[in-house]
Amino acid sequence: MAGRFPDAEDLDAFWVNLAAGRTSISPVPEARWGTDWFDPDRRVPDRSYSRWAALLPDLGGFDPRFFQLSPMEAEAMDPQQRQFLQQAWTALEDAGYAAPGERLRCGVYVGASGGDYYHLLRAAGQADTGQAFLGNNMAILAARVAYLLDLSGPTMTVDTACSSSLTAVHLACEAIRGGDCELAIAGGVAVMTTPQMQVWSSRVGMLSPTGRSVPFDADADGIVLGEGVGAVVLKSLRAALADGDRIQAVIRASGVNGDGRTNGITAPSATSQAELLRAVHRRAGVEAGDIGYVEAHGTATNLGDPIEVKALNQVLGAADGPGFTALGSVKANIGHTTTAAGIAGLLKVVLALRHRALPRCPASPRPTPSSTCRAAACGWSAN
Repeated sequence: MAGRFPDAEDLDAFWVNLAAGRTSISPVPEARWGTDWFDPDRRVPDRSYSRWAALLPDLGGFDPRFFQLSPMEAEAMDPQQRQFLQQAWTALEDAGYAAPGERLRCGVYVGASGGDYYHLLRAAGQADTGQAFLGNNMAILAARVAYLLDLSGPTMTVDTACSSSLTAVHLACEAIRGGDCELAIAGGVAVMTTPQMQVWSSRVGMLSPTGRSVPFDADADGIVLGEGVGAVVLKSLRAALADGDRIQAVIRASGVNGDGRTNGITAPSATSQAELLRAVHRRAGVEAGDIGYVEAHGTATNLGDPIEVKALNQVLGAADGPGFTALGSVKANIGHTTTAAGIAGLLKVVLALRHRALPRCPASPRPTPSSTCRAAACGWSAN
């Protein structure tokens, strides 16, 4: 596995930050987006009322020659393509499958959304080239990884909004189970080269004006956007054991569904979430009492968080016996990384398994009444 997140160039640094309860949220530096995108007055159009985010420090560090790309082609590529290509290679290297000359029947599944880098290219007069066309087409992202790394499995870029990277992992697992590939790289990437996402999120009132991402907290006042990229290499457990692979963790089951009709298109459904949890638990052969920790979506909004906890309580609260299921959300550390949010949470869980520790929350939360039931009691401060 591999990943790069704010204040963490690799997963070792990511774990150090998680274990220390460190938050990577800070005011957006002027060097990133300039100054004409922010205004604390929510009534001002085309501006964001929040000046906070958790950003990657450098989007330009890329060696095109390593991947046999020309500098012109690399410069025209959306940084999301560059970032995921690097982490896909690093993940294969970490898994022991990056040897040259060996063509792998390996799928590539990437959670990503159309980026905004094209606007910078257009402003620089470099948008009307073939390199810009291919470098900013998200359908090319997964295919480029397979092409440059000589992988012959299915390739797919997935956009299901905040669930994109976990949907990519699910689809990769299903492809392996179905025999479409023996191996798969799955993950996601989210990079903001302009303040467009910050402004859009402000227009619908999603962002925290204080810059505090505090999931399941009574003081939660909105999300803080973040950037990140992560990838895992997947293989069937039976094949991994037979081949002597190093196994980081086992995915017992996965699943997807939709909310159906709710009180708003962005509003989740506790009923649908509970149904999905029960279905995946049945598929995995686990009971509610077997679940010791839940890495939640936990966006730090007073709309989504109570609904998520309600769904968890409907499923996990039915377990017999005393105790609680610990609850956490990586968004307290690195904000909401949108299409990379799921893979950030997955990597956090695998690192916690490796280190046999639950990282503590950066803040000292005041839990909402809906977060004090069995499914969540004390969980966000577990050490």
